Amino acid sequence: MNVIGDNFDIKTVIMRGIASTLADDALRMDDVEPVDMKKAMEQHETYYKIFKDQLQLNVIVLDADDTLPDCVFVEDPAVVIGQTALVTTPGHPSRRKECDAMLETLQSFKGLDIKIMKHIDPTANLDGGDVLFTGDEIFVGLSKRTNEAGIKVLEGAFPDFSVISISIHGSLHLKSVCTLGGRRKILIGSDETSTDVKTQIEKKSSVKYEFLEVKDIPCSANSVYLEIDGKPTLIHPSTTKYPLTGQVLSYKYTVKFPDFKRNCLKIKDRNHLKIKIQQIATRFCVVIKVIAV
Repeated sequence: MNVIGDNFDIKTVIMRGIASTLADDALRMDDVEPVDMKKAMEQHETYYKIFKDQLQLNVIVLDADDTLPDCVFVEDPAVVIGQTALVTTPGHPSRRKECDAMLETLQSFKGLDIKIMKHIDPTANLDGGDVLFTGDEIFVGLSKRTNEAGIKVLEGAFPDFSVISISIHGSLHLKSVCTLGGRRKILIGSDETSTDVKTQIEKKSSVKYEFLEVKDIPCSANSVYLEIDGKPTLIHPSTTKYPLTGQVLSYKYTVKFPDFKRNCLKIKDRNHLKIKIQQIATRFCVVIKVIAV
Protein backbone atom coordinates (compact mmCIF):
# COMPACT_ATOMS: atom_id res chain seq x y z
CA MET A 1 0.00 0.00 0.00
CA ASN A 2 1.28 3.43 -0.92
CA VAL A 3 0.06 5.19 2.25
CA ILE A 4 3.10 6.26 4.27
CA GLY A 5 4.29 7.98 7.43
CA ASP A 6 3.47 11.60 8.07
CA ASN A 7 7.03 12.65 7.29
CA PHE A 8 7.57 9.91 4.68
CA ASP A 9 10.27 8.34 6.84
CA ILE A 10 9.65 4.62 6.34
CA LYS A 11 11.01 1.94 8.66
CA THR A 12 8.87 -1.13 8.05
CA VAL A 13 7.18 -2.74 5.05
CA ILE A 14 4.42 -5.34 5.28
CA MET A 15 3.96 -7.75 2.39
CA ARG A 16 2.09 -11.00 1.90
CA GLY A 17 2.80 -14.09 -0.13
CA ILE A 18 0.98 -14.86 -3.37
CA ALA A 19 -1.89 -17.34 -3.10
CA SER A 20 -1.74 -20.24 -5.55
CA THR A 21 -5.35 -19.37 -6.40
CA LEU A 22 -4.48 -15.85 -7.61
CA ALA A 23 -4.57 -16.61 -11.34
CA ASP A 24 -7.85 -18.52 -11.33
CA ASP A 25 -9.88 -16.96 -8.54
CA ALA A 26 -8.72 -13.40 -7.83
CA LEU A 27 -10.96 -10.48 -8.67
CA ARG A 28 -10.03 -9.09 -12.08
CA MET A 29 -10.97 -6.19 -14.31
CA ASP A 30 -12.54 -7.24 -17.60
CA ASP A 31 -9.79 -5.86 -19.82
CA VAL A 32 -6.66 -7.22 -18.14
CA GLU A 33 -4.35 -9.98 -19.27
CA PRO A 34 -4.38 -13.38 -17.51
CA VAL A 35 -2.02 -13.65 -14.56
CA ASP A 36 1.33 -15.30 -15.30
CA MET A 37 2.04 -16.93 -11.93
CA LYS A 38 5.73 -17.47 -12.63
CA LYS A 39 6.18 -13.84 -13.55
CA ALA A 40 4.11 -12.70 -10.56
CA MET A 41 6.31 -14.70 -8.20
CA GLU A 42 9.46 -13.23 -9.75
CA GLN A 43 8.10 -9.69 -9.47
CA HIS A 44 7.08 -10.28 -5.88
CA GLU A 45 10.57 -11.53 -5.02
CA THR A 46 12.17 -8.53 -6.76
CA TYR A 47 9.88 -6.19 -4.86
CA TYR A 48 10.88 -7.84 -1.59
CA LYS A 49 14.58 -7.54 -2.41
CA ILE A 50 14.26 -3.83 -3.22
CA PHE A 51 12.90 -3.13 0.24
CA LYS A 52 15.00 -5.65 2.16
CA ASP A 53 18.37 -5.63 0.42
CA GLN A 54 18.64 -2.30 -1.37
CA LEU A 55 16.67 -0.02 0.94
CA GLN A 56 17.52 -2.12 4.02
CA LEU A 57 14.09 -1.79 5.59
CA ASN A 58 12.43 -4.14 8.03
CA VAL A 59 10.19 -6.33 5.85
CA ILE A 60 7.40 -8.49 7.27
CA VAL A 61 6.00 -11.07 4.85
CA LEU A 62 2.70 -12.64 5.90
CA ASP A 63 1.90 -16.16 4.75
CA ALA A 64 -0.31 -16.50 1.70
CA ASP A 65 -3.80 -17.92 2.19
CA ASP A 66 -5.14 -19.91 -0.76
CA THR A 67 -8.70 -19.31 0.42
CA LEU A 68 -8.07 -15.59 -0.13
CA PRO A 69 -6.84 -15.30 -3.74
CA ASP A 70 -6.38 -11.50 -3.55
CA CYS A 71 -4.47 -11.53 -0.26
CA VAL A 72 -1.19 -10.39 -1.86
CA PHE A 73 -2.72 -6.92 -2.35
CA VAL A 74 -2.19 -5.82 1.23
CA GLU A 75 -2.74 -2.12 0.60
CA ASP A 76 -6.52 -2.61 0.68
CA PRO A 77 -7.10 -4.02 4.22
CA ALA A 78 -5.34 -1.18 6.05
CA VAL A 79 -4.43 2.50 5.87
CA VAL A 80 -1.43 3.52 7.99
CA ILE A 81 -0.34 7.14 8.43
CA GLY A 82 2.09 8.09 11.16
CA GLN A 83 1.16 6.32 14.37
CA THR A 84 -2.43 5.55 13.36
CA ALA A 85 -3.71 2.52 11.49
CA LEU A 86 -7.22 2.02 10.15
CA VAL A 87 -8.15 -1.57 9.42
CA THR A 88 -10.66 -1.21 6.63
CA THR A 89 -13.71 -3.13 5.47
CA PRO A 90 -12.89 -3.85 1.81
CA GLY A 91 -15.69 -3.20 -0.64
CA HIS A 92 -15.87 -6.73 -2.02
CA PRO A 93 -17.08 -9.32 0.54
CA SER A 94 -14.56 -11.93 -0.63
CA ARG A 95 -11.69 -9.76 0.60
CA ARG A 96 -12.82 -8.96 4.11
CA LYS A 97 -11.16 -11.91 5.86
CA GLU A 98 -7.81 -10.53 4.63
CA CYS A 99 -8.15 -7.97 7.42
CA ASP A 100 -7.67 -10.61 10.15
CA ALA A 101 -3.98 -11.26 9.43
CA MET A 102 -3.33 -7.57 8.88
CA LEU A 103 -4.90 -6.64 12.22
CA GLU A 104 -2.89 -9.31 14.04
CA THR A 105 0.33 -7.99 12.47
CA LEU A 106 -0.42 -4.34 13.23
CA GLN A 107 -1.15 -5.24 16.86
CA SER A 108 2.51 -6.30 17.22
CA PHE A 109 3.68 -2.69 16.78
CA LYS A 110 4.14 -0.70 19.96
CA GLY A 111 2.55 2.73 20.10
CA LEU A 112 0.37 2.21 17.03
CA ASP A 113 -3.21 3.47 17.49
CA ILE A 114 -5.39 0.94 15.66
CA LYS A 115 -8.94 1.71 14.62
CA ILE A 116 -11.24 -0.94 13.13
CA MET A 117 -13.75 0.29 10.57
CA LYS A 118 -16.40 -2.40 11.06
CA HIS A 119 -16.56 -1.52 14.77
CA ILE A 120 -17.04 2.16 14.01
CA ASP A 121 -19.64 1.81 11.25
CA PRO A 122 -20.77 -1.61 9.97
CA THR A 123 -22.10 0.00 6.77
CA ALA A 124 -18.74 1.53 5.84
CA ASN A 125 -16.60 0.12 3.02
CA LEU A 126 -13.15 1.30 2.00
CA ASP A 127 -10.26 -0.13 -0.01
CA GLY A 128 -6.79 1.22 0.76
CA GLY A 129 -6.25 1.43 -3.00
CA ASP A 130 -8.59 4.41 -2.95
CA VAL A 131 -6.51 6.33 -0.40
CA LEU A 132 -3.72 8.66 -1.53
CA PHE A 133 -1.85 10.44 1.29
CA THR A 134 0.23 13.36 0.01
CA GLY A 135 1.74 14.57 3.27
CA ASP A 136 -0.55 17.61 3.20
CA GLU A 137 -3.93 15.92 2.90
CA ILE A 138 -5.69 12.67 2.05
CA PHE A 139 -7.44 12.07 -1.25
CA VAL A 140 -9.92 9.21 -1.25
CA GLY A 141 -11.75 7.71 -4.19
CA LEU A 142 -15.51 7.36 -4.01
CA SER A 143 -15.57 4.21 -6.08
CA LYS A 144 -17.08 0.78 -6.58
CA ARG A 145 -15.22 -0.37 -3.47
CA THR A 146 -15.35 2.72 -1.22
CA ASN A 147 -18.57 4.39 -0.08
CA GLU A 148 -19.47 7.63 1.66
CA ALA A 149 -19.64 5.93 5.06
CA GLY A 150 -16.12 4.60 4.58
CA ILE A 151 -14.85 8.07 3.76
CA LYS A 152 -16.48 9.44 6.89
CA VAL A 153 -14.73 6.81 9.03
CA LEU A 154 -11.43 7.70 7.34
CA GLU A 155 -11.97 11.36 8.26
CA GLY A 156 -12.52 10.42 11.89
CA ALA A 157 -9.47 8.16 12.00
CA PHE A 158 -7.10 10.86 10.71
CA PRO A 159 -8.47 14.18 12.03
CA ASP A 160 -5.17 16.02 11.56
CA PHE A 161 -5.53 15.89 7.77
CA SER A 162 -8.16 17.16 5.38
CA VAL A 163 -9.89 14.28 3.60
CA ILE A 164 -10.96 15.10 0.05
CA SER A 165 -13.37 12.84 -1.82
CA ILE A 166 -12.68 12.17 -5.51
CA SER A 167 -15.38 10.48 -7.60
CA ILE A 168 -14.01 7.58 -9.62
CA HIS A 169 -15.61 6.54 -12.90
CA GLY A 170 -14.07 4.10 -15.35
CA SER A 171 -11.46 2.70 -12.95
CA LEU A 172 -11.44 0.43 -9.92
CA HIS A 173 -9.51 2.64 -7.49
CA LEU A 174 -8.13 6.16 -7.19
CA LYS A 175 -4.60 4.77 -7.20
CA SER A 176 -5.35 2.87 -10.39
CA VAL A 177 -5.30 6.36 -11.94
CA CYS A 178 -2.70 8.31 -9.95
CA THR A 179 -0.07 7.89 -7.26
CA LEU A 180 2.40 10.08 -5.43
CA GLY A 181 5.48 10.85 -7.52
CA GLY A 182 7.28 13.01 -4.96
CA ARG A 183 6.61 15.85 -2.56
CA ARG A 184 3.58 17.64 -3.99
CA LYS A 185 4.03 15.71 -7.23
CA ILE A 186 1.30 13.41 -8.55
CA LEU A 187 2.00 10.83 -11.23
CA ILE A 188 -1.18 10.49 -13.29
CA GLY A 189 -2.47 8.93 -16.50
CA SER A 190 -3.69 10.85 -19.52
CA ASP A 191 -6.98 9.11 -20.35
CA GLU A 192 -10.46 10.52 -19.72
CA THR A 193 -10.72 9.07 -16.21
CA SER A 194 -7.32 10.48 -15.25
CA THR A 195 -8.19 13.90 -16.64
CA ASP A 196 -11.39 13.94 -14.60
CA VAL A 197 -9.50 13.01 -11.42
CA LYS A 198 -6.91 15.71 -12.07
CA THR A 199 -9.66 18.32 -12.54
CA GLN A 200 -11.30 17.31 -9.26
CA ILE A 201 -8.01 17.48 -7.34
CA GLU A 202 -7.22 20.92 -8.72
CA LYS A 203 -10.71 22.18 -7.89
CA LYS A 204 -11.01 20.73 -4.39
CA SER A 205 -7.48 21.05 -2.98
CA SER A 206 -5.91 24.24 -1.69
CA VAL A 207 -2.46 22.73 -2.26
CA LYS A 208 -0.79 23.25 -5.62
CA TYR A 209 0.47 19.95 -7.02
CA GLU A 210 2.72 19.32 -9.97
CA PHE A 211 1.12 16.66 -12.17
CA LEU A 212 3.52 14.33 -13.96
CA GLU A 213 1.34 13.08 -16.81
CA VAL A 214 2.16 9.69 -18.30
CA LYS A 215 0.87 8.84 -21.77
CA ASP A 216 1.41 5.09 -21.90
CA ILE A 217 -1.59 3.63 -20.05
CA PRO A 218 -3.04 4.69 -16.66
CA CYS A 219 -1.37 1.83 -14.78
CA SER A 220 2.01 3.22 -15.85
CA ALA A 221 1.39 5.82 -13.14
CA ASN A 222 1.68 3.00 -10.60
CA SER A 223 4.44 3.87 -8.12
CA VAL A 224 5.51 3.95 -4.49
CA TYR A 225 7.11 7.10 -3.09
CA LEU A 226 8.93 6.99 0.23
CA GLU A 227 11.91 8.52 1.96
CA ILE A 228 14.73 6.51 3.49
CA ASP A 229 16.75 8.46 6.06
CA GLY A 230 15.60 11.65 4.38
CA LYS A 231 16.43 10.45 0.85
CA PRO A 232 13.43 10.56 -1.54
CA THR A 233 12.88 7.25 -3.34
CA LEU A 234 10.44 6.36 -6.10
CA ILE A 235 9.73 2.76 -7.05
CA HIS A 236 8.21 2.67 -10.52
CA PRO A 237 7.51 0.17 -13.33
CA SER A 238 10.10 -0.39 -16.00
CA THR A 239 10.61 2.34 -18.57
CA THR A 240 11.26 -0.45 -21.05
CA LYS A 241 7.57 -1.33 -20.81
CA TYR A 242 6.44 2.29 -20.39
CA PRO A 243 8.90 4.40 -22.40
CA LEU A 244 6.75 7.53 -22.44
CA THR A 245 6.61 7.47 -18.65
CA GLY A 246 10.39 7.34 -18.68
CA GLN A 247 10.42 10.49 -20.77
CA VAL A 248 8.18 12.26 -18.24
CA LEU A 249 10.42 11.31 -15.33
CA SER A 250 13.53 12.15 -17.32
CA TYR A 251 12.22 15.58 -18.19
CA LYS A 252 10.78 16.45 -14.80
CA TYR A 253 13.72 15.19 -12.78
CA THR A 254 16.49 15.98 -15.28
CA VAL A 255 17.82 12.43 -15.29
CA LYS A 256 19.42 10.23 -17.88
CA PHE A 257 18.23 6.65 -17.87
CA PRO A 258 21.01 4.03 -18.02
CA ASP A 259 20.81 0.51 -19.45
CA PHE A 260 17.18 -0.61 -19.22
CA LYS A 261 18.19 -4.28 -19.17
CA ARG A 262 19.28 -4.08 -15.57
CA ASN A 263 16.86 -5.50 -13.04
CA CYS A 264 16.83 -2.32 -10.98
CA LEU A 265 18.06 1.10 -12.02
CA LYS A 266 19.36 3.84 -9.72
CA ILE A 267 19.06 7.38 -10.99
CA LYS A 268 19.75 10.73 -9.32
CA ASP A 269 18.54 14.14 -10.38
CA ARG A 270 19.77 17.56 -9.29
CA ASN A 271 17.69 17.24 -6.11
CA HIS A 272 19.19 13.82 -5.35
CA LEU A 273 15.93 12.01 -6.02
CA LYS A 274 16.85 8.36 -6.22
CA ILE A 275 14.52 6.48 -8.54
CA LYS A 276 14.42 2.71 -8.43
CA ILE A 277 12.75 1.32 -11.53
CA GLN A 278 11.44 -2.20 -11.88
CA GLN A 279 8.52 -3.79 -13.66
CA ILE A 280 6.46 -4.67 -10.60
CA ALA A 281 3.02 -4.43 -9.10
CA THR A 282 3.19 -1.78 -6.39
CA ARG A 283 0.04 -2.92 -4.60
CA PHE A 284 2.11 -5.71 -3.01
CA CYS A 285 2.99 -3.84 0.17
CA VAL A 286 2.06 -1.62 3.07
CA VAL A 287 4.77 0.89 3.95
CA ILE A 288 4.58 2.31 7.43
CA LYS A 289 6.45 4.42 9.97
CA VAL A 290 6.35 2.85 13.41
CA ILE A 291 8.32 3.42 16.60
CA ALA A 292 9.24 -0.22 17.30
CA VAL A 293 8.09 -3.79 16.92
